[in-house]
Amino acid sequence: MRHLISIFTLITLCFFCSAQEILFLRNGTELTIQSGLTITLQGGLNGTAGSSINNNGTIVIRNNTVANESNWTDASLSGILSGTGTVLFQSPFVQTITGPTQFYRLEVDNGGVLLGSSFLSINNSLVLAQGKIGVNGDLVSITNAAPNAIEAGSGNSNFQQSYIVGSLQRAIGANTGTYIFPVGSAANSNSLHFVNNNLTGITSIRGNFVPFRPGTNAGINVSEGGTSYTGVSDAGVWYISETGTRTGGSYDLLLYLNGFTGLSDNRFAILRRPDASSNAAEWQVPTASSLPATGAPGRTVASGFARRNNLTTFSQYGIGITSGPLPLNLVAFNGRRENGWHHLYWKTDFESNTEKFEVERSVGSAQNFVAIGSVRAAGNASQVRQYTFTDQNVVTGPHLYRLKMIDIGGGFTYSGIIRLDSEWKRKAALFPNPVVNSNATLQYDAEVSGTIEIRISDYSGRIVSVIKPLVQKGANSILIHLAQLPPGVYSLLILTEHQAESSIKFIKQ
Repeated sequence: MRHLISIFTLITLCFFCSAQEILFLRNGTELTIQSGLTITLQGGLNGTAGSSINNNGTIVIRNNTVANESNWTDASLSGILSGTGTVLFQSPFVQTITGPTQFYRLEVDNGGVLLGSSFLSINNSLVLAQGKIGVNGDLVSITNAAPNAIEAGSGNSNFQQSYIVGSLQRAIGANTGTYIFPVGSAANSNSLHFVNNNLTGITSIRGNFVPFRPGTNAGINVSEGGTSYTGVSDAGVWYISETGTRTGGSYDLLLYLNGFTGLSDNRFAILRRPDASSNAAEWQVPTASSLPATGAPGRTVASGFARRNNLTTFSQYGIGITSGPLPLNLVAFNGRRENGWHHLYWKTDFESNTEKFEVERSVGSAQNFVAIGSVRAAGNASQVRQYTFTDQNVVTGPHLYRLKMIDIGGGFTYSGIIRLDSEWKRKAALFPNPVVNSNATLQYDAEVSGTIEIRISDYSGRIVSVIKPLVQKGANSILIHLAQLPPGVYSLLILTEHQAESSIKFIKQ
């Protein structure tokens, strides 16, 4: 027999009872809450198999005054809740959700901890005002791909008071929005912000924080800008994984540092290693990524977070610590041919204790670099500095150039490689070819500065990847990420202003 309960007037219904199951929906009961109405349950709700709630208003779950309990129990097979309404958990005591309920809009405003069941599903939005969501073994899932599907309620600045202790999975779209993952431990909020740079091929991202670093720092061997990392903070690490296969775009990552100690300005940065790793030797600087300028947010303790830009992979992330500030940030390196000479140009936006730049050259197809000159560095600078060097001994054939950037202590690091040819014309080359690892470098001579389009197609002609890098007039070195491609024969097409300019066939091994 069906039991129909329909609420038509703008009232707030309060049920008082000394038992936990203050509203018990038996098999066949259908509860309808219309838009604009609020029903307050002081003691919680228990729905059996065969019962249902069509909620287009608001359900408030508060504790009763006898048992101080107010739980949501769903004993159905596929969830008792439908509609586009809100469920608000509001109690100073622990509240528990069990069962397969799919919430449309869930709000948490309690003084205790909301304990989720193994899978807490939210279709539209989550509002966190007060209290933590503890997940027993699995995750909170939000299927709305809008960046603002998670909101901080009143008094929850930067999700310091209310966040998820466990894993959070969010659907994402190809856009430039910021997806906040308010995760952390029982002690601290350690959110991660995922700044989307038109990432394609990925349908969802999963993130969580654990308040320890697996393994020790013994054997760490990673450097950046000529400065070595001495370890990774043991205050915790983040795990970020994806659903789908990336076909284009990138993301920037912000990791919030509540509970991290011993950090100094410009002496920490995000490092990565495989998800399952506890080996310090596997920490590395993410390929083709970059850091904000020295002293910028994401490099200082006062900003409260670490930032790294232009990431394209997903893994375990930790906070690497250096013995001194990263000494140099190279922001551009390019060149052009003029009157038979090769002119090289580069600039930095920060230098600390730098001594000189050695210019190295390799002529021909083999990479045999030798020093052909040097330029004195600024030493210490926090503003943009520009440098030039002219190679007057140009011979026939391709010329490869790189910079060896040396500090006053003898430490050094290399720049990327650019290519100039003895005959000036637009030209492109991909190396290595065949591609034997995850990346290849495209050398491209541009007539003008601007954006080009690079299309990669498989043997059948299907486009599998599209990137649109910004190039400068002259020689450019562009890193192409190919880890997602299976072995095979591919074609790389370069287009300028939608006109095909160069085509390169390559093999991915």
